[in-house]
Amino acid sequence: HGLRVQRRAWLDGAFAGAPAAGGEEQGPYVATYTTEIIACAQRGDWKGALRLLEEMQMKHGLAPNAIIYSAAIAACANGGGKWKPALALLEEMQEKHGIAPDERSY
Repeated sequence: HGLRVQRRAWLDGAFAGAPAAGGEEQGPYVATYTTEIIACAQRGDWKGALRLLEEMQMKHGLAPNAIIYSAAIAACANGGGKWKPALALLEEMQEKHGIAPDERSY
């Protein structure tokens, strides 16, 4: 639990000076979320991955990319075969963001 609190504090600190939505300087912030969501996928933390995916969009106005969606889908698979949330992510990435799934998404 202590590590999770430390990661959360680090992530919050990383966004202290985040640019507004649509800004050109979003790359490092998207990369931070990408790293965190991939880490969730590796440990099968599908709930954490979905929480971070929502947070990056709602709290920081960042747009996810195909890599982020693929990592979140992998977290669902690695977290006990959570196929319903995985299918919802596939639909969301296409309909909400116009991102076509690729081989990483499946």
